[in-house]
Amino acid sequence: MHAFHSDKARKMFLRLPRSKNPEALDAQAAPVSSITRNFRELRTKLEKEGWWKRDIVDEVKKLTVWATVAAGGVFCANQAPTLYKVAGVAMLALANTQAGWLAHDYIHGIDSF
Repeated sequence: MHAFHSDKARKMFLRLPRSKNPEALDAQAAPVSSITRNFRELRTKLEKEGWWKRDIVDEVKKLTVWATVAAGGVFCANQAPTLYKVAGVAMLALANTQAGWLAHDYIHGIDSF
């Protein structure tokens, strides 16, 4: 769970209330598997390589694509021919889907950016 959260969120986890009996909870939990261990190592490696650092140029590209598709969808949906209207609806559906993924990325990427 921690692997997909920002540094800020992981620091916030440290302030959460602690269990009164962590040893009992640890005894009930499944042992850490090799898959989990490997994933933790991969995440640490990727973080050191800068995969979690934001690039302003990349962010502008993503927002430009979204805005272009949304504007194209609105334009097409307001045209007279039915084919244009259908294309506009499809473009607006794609723009809404992209907006959801952008929001998802920004929620996970809480940082000074």
